[in-house]
Amino acid sequence: MGNQQSNIGGGPGGDGKDDKDKKKDKPRYEPPPPPTTRIGRKKRKAAGPSTASKLPDIYPTSRCKLRYLRMQRVHDHLLLEEEYVENMERLRKTKAQAAQDSVSRSEFDIMDRNADERGRVDDMRGSPMGVGNLEELIDDDHAIVSSATGPEYYVSIMSFVDKDLLEPGASILLHHKSVSVVGVLTEESDPLVSVMKLDKAPTESYADIGGLESQIQEVRESVELPLLHPELYEEMGIKPPKGVILYGAPGTGKTLLAKAVANQTSATFLRIVGSELIQKYLGDGPRLVRQIFQVAAEHAPSIVFIDEIDAIGTKRYDSTSGGEREIQRTMLELLNQLDGFDDRGDVKVIMATNKIETLDPALIRPGRIDRKILFENPDQNTKKKIFTLHTSKMSLGDDVDLDEFINQKDDLSGADIRAICTEAGLMALRERRMRVQMDDFRSARERIMKTKQDGGPVEGLYLYFNNADAVISVEILRLHSNAFKKFFPSSFGKQEKQTDVSTQIDRTKRTNVSAKTAADDEKAGLISNEQTDIRTGAEEQKNKSHYGSDNDSDDSDSDDDSDDEDEFPVSHELVLKTHDRAVTTLAVDPSGSRLITGSTDCTIKLHDFASMTPSTVRAFKSVDPSAKKQAAAQEAHAVHYAAFNPLSPGYVMVVSATPQPRILDRDGETVTEFVKGDMYLRDLHNTKGHISEVTSGAWSPTDENLCVTAGSDSTVRIWDANIGRSQKEVIMYKSRAAGSAGRSKMTAVAWGSPKQGGPNILVATALDGSLTMWCGNGPFTRPSGEIRDAHTRDTWTSGLDISSDGRLVVTKGGDDTIKLWDTRKFKQPITTVAYPSSSFRYPTSNIVFSPTSANVLTGSETGHLHILNPATLKPELVTPVTPGSPLITVQWHEKLNQILTGSANGETRVLYNPNTSSKGAALVMSKAPKRRHIDDDPNLTMDLSQGISGDNVIVGSNGVPHHSSATWSSRHPTIGLTASGRPRDPRRPHLPAQTPFAKSQPDEKHIRENIPLSSMRDEDPREALLKYAEKAEKDPVFTKAWKETQPKTIYRELSDDEGEQERDKKRARR
Repeated sequence: MGNQQSNIGGGPGGDGKDDKDKKKDKPRYEPPPPPTTRIGRKKRKAAGPSTASKLPDIYPTSRCKLRYLRMQRVHDHLLLEEEYVENMERLRKTKAQAAQDSVSRSEFDIMDRNADERGRVDDMRGSPMGVGNLEELIDDDHAIVSSATGPEYYVSIMSFVDKDLLEPGASILLHHKSVSVVGVLTEESDPLVSVMKLDKAPTESYADIGGLESQIQEVRESVELPLLHPELYEEMGIKPPKGVILYGAPGTGKTLLAKAVANQTSATFLRIVGSELIQKYLGDGPRLVRQIFQVAAEHAPSIVFIDEIDAIGTKRYDSTSGGEREIQRTMLELLNQLDGFDDRGDVKVIMATNKIETLDPALIRPGRIDRKILFENPDQNTKKKIFTLHTSKMSLGDDVDLDEFINQKDDLSGADIRAICTEAGLMALRERRMRVQMDDFRSARERIMKTKQDGGPVEGLYLYFNNADAVISVEILRLHSNAFKKFFPSSFGKQEKQTDVSTQIDRTKRTNVSAKTAADDEKAGLISNEQTDIRTGAEEQKNKSHYGSDNDSDDSDSDDDSDDEDEFPVSHELVLKTHDRAVTTLAVDPSGSRLITGSTDCTIKLHDFASMTPSTVRAFKSVDPSAKKQAAAQEAHAVHYAAFNPLSPGYVMVVSATPQPRILDRDGETVTEFVKGDMYLRDLHNTKGHISEVTSGAWSPTDENLCVTAGSDSTVRIWDANIGRSQKEVIMYKSRAAGSAGRSKMTAVAWGSPKQGGPNILVATALDGSLTMWCGNGPFTRPSGEIRDAHTRDTWTSGLDISSDGRLVVTKGGDDTIKLWDTRKFKQPITTVAYPSSSFRYPTSNIVFSPTSANVLTGSETGHLHILNPATLKPELVTPVTPGSPLITVQWHEKLNQILTGSANGETRVLYNPNTSSKGAALVMSKAPKRRHIDDDPNLTMDLSQGISGDNVIVGSNGVPHHSSATWSSRHPTIGLTASGRPRDPRRPHLPAQTPFAKSQPDEKHIRENIPLSSMRDEDPREALLKYAEKAEKDPVFTKAWKETQPKTIYRELSDDEGEQERDKKRARR
């Protein structure tokens, strides 16, 4: 049964009706579907399940992956095809360029071929340093050459040398090892001639020459004017001079004048020494002369300067020596070039010699040399100019009197005077002195005169003034100068503005120089009550004895003022308004050319006296010393201290109100930034830097790499200016004040060295009133002297300085006293005077010694400058500088002999005397006014061309500074402000002119007493309104708005029934 197959209706025994139905149900033919289309389930083959099991199962995810792999393979194929195309294109261009180079190489001219040959030679090992001449060509590979040393050589010729250029007499290049020919020089002129051309003009100019006005005029008329304006001579109908000769004694400025000509003219300048024209071989000297004038003609307009012309231009005579005849032939060629058959064109000749009498008459006749200019030894006036020129940059002692040398009748030249000044400076340097004394000049003069008598050469600068007769010569010179100016066109030479310097300087003269009266001294607090009584009695007795002699007293006062002006440079002043707020520190480099000022506006300003004019007194750069590069918005901090390095003036130390002082260069760029210490370390000896604000600093007087800073973390740290990662030494100050925990803020520090020699002195002050001194060069483990309570405790000692001899120390404390101390007996003050201090408002108020320590300078709260006697601390001069505005910082510069001050109103004033001061403000006011630049801020640019009444800030009666009504700032009050009236830099808060804490009132006490509204935040608003209602009517501190906006309480009226219902509800709630 199981194997029986069913054959229902289909077997032979079945019914035929079923077969007919099967034929009828046969499906029609349909074309097969596309390969990508699958309908239904795939029909299995008869092969069985083994074949199906070998095929992988295809899912939608695997199908996408296969398609992705196929597309990636196609993409890789396309990349390879693109790279192949690029490579083929590159190879095609390379082959085309190579074919083009091979075609064009045959068309190079001689100059391009020489450049190619020199390139090949440079590729060889070693460079062809030898230059020689080809004497004879043996064959294509060998030749006989002669070098510059004289011998002849049989050498080989390199294969790459062009044989067509080799001919006898050609200049060739010789290899430095094998002495083989490696190249051909095709220049027609001698290489020595190209060396004679000046590529860089000398630094000397006509302004550096004094007393040579007539010589300069003749040279310019003969040399410069024909080259620049030849049409003037054509209109006049004359031919310009061909050349000039300068003659005179040695050291009289002949070569100096030639250097000035080379500096002023734009023509080609060739300088030759006569001895260079003397050559060893026959004909080389004349050939060199021809090539010199040929080069000059090719580069016309040009000037040929031949120094020491007597080397080849001596008188001709019969000689049997071949060398002498060669020299004469060289001179004959020079005569031919000066006035030969060919025209020289725009080529001018300047000759110089010390012995004009030995020259051949044919050389200096008119037509060749048209002018002969004499240089003589200087007279007294010229000597004075020369000494002034060479001693202007020297530090001279007080006993130096140059008139002693000027009035002596000797034959000193300008070179001798320069040698005397240089020798005097060397003698002072030998004794380790920075100031030159009179004995140095005397010794130097004796040495120079002895050398001169022995016939030794003395070279140097010579300034000449032709003064045969003083009155006649000056008048003739003036006439010549006027005629010379009329003769020249207005476009000739450098044009300078003309101004009346004396009138311009007189406009800066101060009207009230001296204010030294007993009333002022008493007001300033510089004298005690006993001294006031004594002076008052003496003045009354003097008034009784001189009753009615008012005129005499006025005359005596004027004499005293003139004496003060001569002794102290305070007669004139230069005003710089380059800060918005108080100037807290200033520094001038030792040369006196650059001024740096620091302010509470968080910037330092850089000023250059040489670039300022009376109408453009401004800073050329503003620097934020606390700015960092890490973030765009940085906190700004006030500047406490700035000072140039006295031993290396290219560096400036700047101390801001941060723990990290900086070393800047003279252009304001940061060189070193000292690291900040770890504030979580308890032992400050282990910290690498200050952990809190630095208050002051100073440079080492003997080591240019060391500096010291004092911080509010009770430490004094010594740094290496080149290393900012860690300090060199830490001095930990331990305070003994009660409740200080052994620490106290350091307020000031000073570092000095005795001028006469000895150990260095380091002095520092602290907030607990102590004064500490260390001696030596370190390490400073223990102080040499310490004075507890030198000033009153918890008062800021802002001023501290050491005298130049290292014996005196002066301090200016916050307890309204100035004290003088002796470093040899460092226990009690020598002198103490009362003085109102401003350190509670401006903690950088300083006090300094004068450069010679003959005086003590400090500013006052009233804006006066006090110059005190160092022995008694009594005022020798009291002069108002900025009345009504405190004078914060002062400095007396030794080289400039000018006093610089910084005030609370943002002004920096430079006091000077035009008779005794040099450079600085005197240099600025001696210039012609200049138009302001469009970018100049009128608020920070002064115009002193019309006097001191420029854009000044006036302090009103209420103590608030404001601009004068005549200034630019008052006429444009909105410039520099935003639309809301606030400053354009909102990150820097503006310090008010007068704070509510000016009298040292604590913040809490001031708020508790004067600001009653501070407690309203803890009160109920309804109770506060009722509490202050009555007070608000009388107190103007409250606004009047409450009268109109105060709400009135309206109570709803209740009936009796409603009142009973409310009471019942309350009872029910209980």
